[in-house]
Amino acid sequence: LAPPRDVRNGVIERAREARAPRARTPLEVHAEVEATLVELLDELPNSAHDLPTLNGLTIRELVAHLAAMESLLAMWLGVPTLPGVDDEEVVARTATVVAVTQGWSCAEVTALWRRSMAAVRAAAPNDATSRWFGSEMPTDLVLVIRAFETWTHTDDIRRALGKALDVPSAAALRTMAEGSMSLVPSAMDSSGLSRPGRTARIVLTGAGGGEWNVAMASGAEAGERDASQPDVSQPDVSQP
Repeated sequence: LAPPRDVRNGVIERAREARAPRARTPLEVHAEVEATLVELLDELPNSAHDLPTLNGLTIRELVAHLAAMESLLAMWLGVPTLPGVDDEEVVARTATVVAVTQGWSCAEVTALWRRSMAAVRAAAPNDATSRWFGSEMPTDLVLVIRAFETWTHTDDIRRALGKALDVPSAAALRTMAEGSMSLVPSAMDSSGLSRPGRTARIVLTGAGGGEWNVAMASGAEAGERDASQPDVSQPDVSQP
C-alpha cells in the first residue's frame, strides 16, 4: 500500500536530515577556499599568469581583484591591508588595485590577497556584523559570500588553464547553502517579488544540499510551505 503523503514526506525529511553533512564554520570555509586557490596558483607556470579569464581579466589581474575585495572587507573590519586605496565600489577598486600592482609578480599579488584573507579572519570574531556595500550584515554571512566568490574565481582560473572544475567539501557547501537561504527574503524584496506571510520550500540536491522552509519576505518567520520547487528541476548545490 502507498503510505499517506504526510507520512512519506516526514520519513524522507528525517532521512535527509540524518545524512546531511556537518556544516563548517564560516571561518573554516573561508580558509578552505583560500587553501584550494593557493594550491592551484602554486602550480602555475610563469607563462600562465597573463592568460585571460572569462571576465576579461588575466589570471594575475583576477587575483588582484580578489585582493581588492578582500582588502576592502579588511578595511571595513578595521584592519586595512592596502593603505592609500580607499575606493569602495567593485569596478573602481578593482581597477585601482590592478593598476597599483601592475609591476608586481603574480606571487606578490597573491601575497597581498593572502594577507587580506588572514586579516579578515583575525578580525571577524571581534565583530558580529560587518559593513557590506551600503548595508550591515552578519560577519559570518559576509565571510561565506567572500568564500563563494573565491570559489567562483578559482573555477574561472581552472577554465583558463583547461583544468577540470572543482568543488569545496560537502561541509563547506552546506555552510554556503545555509547562507544563501538566509538571503532569500531580502532578495525577494529587492526584486519586487516578496510575498509577505508566505513560505517557500527550497530543496538543493548534491553534496552539501538539504531542504529549507524560507519566508518570502524580510522580517517574517517561515511557516508551513505555500510553494515548493518541482522535483524535476531541483538545482545541484555543487556548482556555483
